[in-house]
Amino acid sequence: MDPVRAVMRLGGAARRGTLLAQGVSRRAIDAAVRDGALSRPLTGVLTLPHTYAYAAHACYFDARVTCVSAAREHGLRLLDAPEGLHLEIAAGRGGTASDSKAREGVLLHRTRTHTPGNRVVSVGRALDMMSHCVSPLAQLVAIDHALALGALRRSQIADFTVTPLARRRWLECAADPGAGSVPETCARVAMRAAGLHVVVQAPLGNGKRADFLVEGILYVEIDGKSYHSDPGQFTQDRRRDRGIVAERGSVIRFAYADAVYHPDRLVADVVACLEAIRAR
Repeated sequence: MDPVRAVMRLGGAARRGTLLAQGVSRRAIDAAVRDGALSRPLTGVLTLPHTYAYAAHACYFDARVTCVSAAREHGLRLLDAPEGLHLEIAAGRGGTASDSKAREGVLLHRTRTHTPGNRVVSVGRALDMMSHCVSPLAQLVAIDHALALGALRRSQIADFTVTPLARRRWLECAADPGAGSVPETCARVAMRAAGLHVVVQAPLGNGKRADFLVEGILYVEIDGKSYHSDPGQFTQDRRRDRGIVAERGSVIRFAYADAVYHPDRLVADVVACLEAIRAR
C-alpha cells in the first residue's frame, strides 16, 4: 500500500502504527520519508509536506484543535489570543504528561465532553472553549464576528457546555452581529455598561450607516486598527462625518486604541459630548 495515499486519506497526518496496521510496510514508509514525500515532524507521526503544522500535534495527541487556535483557523476576529496551539483531548486520556518536543507551545484542554471528529472543532465549540483562556469581552468579540458571518446562531450560545452559566447568559444578552470590528464590540459593551442607549449600525440615509447612535442624538464612529494606512477609508469617513453635521447632527470619532485599551475614557468623552449637546 502506498504510504502517501494512506496518509492523505487520514487527513494529511497519521501515526506510524496506524499505517502499519493498515498494511503499509516499514520499508515503504522509510522510503517515502527519504524521498521527501512524507515528513516525520514528531516521534511516530508522519505528515504530507504541506500539511498544516497543527495536524501533526493533533495526530500525536489524538486531539482536536480548539479554543483560540480553532477560532483563528475559522477566520474569526480575536481581541487577544494566548500564544501556542490549543488542543482538546478527552479528560481521561493519559500519556500526555511527559516533557517532549510535542508538548512545546501546546496547551491541552481536557474535557469530559470531548468528541472525536475533524482536526479542527466547530465554530461553536471553539467559542465555547475560549472561556478557559480569554476574558468575557475577548470571547464576545469572536462571537460577534461569528454571528455576523452566519457561522453561529445566538440560540447556540445557550448550548455551550464549557462556558460558566453566568458568563453564558451575559454573552447571550451582549452579543450583536452588527459589530463590524474588534473596537466596535469593545465600545458598544463599554457604553451600554454605562447605561447609555446605543443603536448599532444606525442608518444615515442613502444606504449609509454610522457605527453607533447614542441616546438618539450623538453619532459615534470607531476607526479600525489599519485606519491610518487606508487613505480611501479616511476620506470616506470624513465625508460621512460632514454629512452628519450638514444634517445638524453631532458626531464624535475614536481611534482603535481608545475603544480597546481606554474604554472608560471613551465613555467619559461620550457622556461629556451628550451633556454639551443637551445644554445647547
